[in-house]
Order: sequence, then C-alpha cells, then structure tokens
Amino acid sequence: MSDLIILGLAVGTAATTLTQSKIFRWLQNGTQRLHPLVGDLFNCPYCMCHWLAAEAVVLWFTHHGILGFVIYWLAVTGIAALVSGTIGLLFSKEHNNEH
Repeated sequence: MSDLIILGLAVGTAATTLTQSKIFRWLQNGTQRLHPLVGDLFNCPYCMCHWLAAEAVVLWFTHHGILGFVIYWLAVTGIAALVSGTIGLLFSKEHNNEH
C-alpha cells in the first residue's frame, strides 16, 4: 500500500508540473500546435494523471500481472488526481493572491 501512495503522490506532482507550471509552457503550447488531442493532454492534469499512472504502474509493478496492473493503474490515477487537484488549488489561490 505504501508503494501505491508513493506512486500516486509522484504521478500527481508530475502531472501538475507538466500541465500547469510555467517552466513547461513551451511544451504545453508546442503540443497544442502538434495535435489538439496531444495538446489537451498537456493542459489537463487529470488526463495526464491517467497516462503517467499507466507508465508508473508498468515500470513499478510488472510482476503483478494484468489484474494487478489495472487495479494499481486506477488507484494511482485516483490518488494522483487528488494530489494534482490539491496542488492546482494551492497554486490557484497563491496566483489569485498575487494580483
């Protein structure tokens, strides 16, 4: 279970960083020009959580078989989405207080 929490936290943080941070704005904008669907992925923390969770689970839990993969994928995505949403709210409040 601790692996699940660690992966969820890592995926949520990575998804938020890739989709919301200014440092990756070039990637967010560039992927939008490349293809609208890919651009949407790089502008949606929840969407990015799904794909990063799948990769994290494949890399971390390959020995659990397909059922373990599906269970962990969904669980990591859920945790990651909660983390990503929470971080997004924190940045949103911080950003709103700056102006």
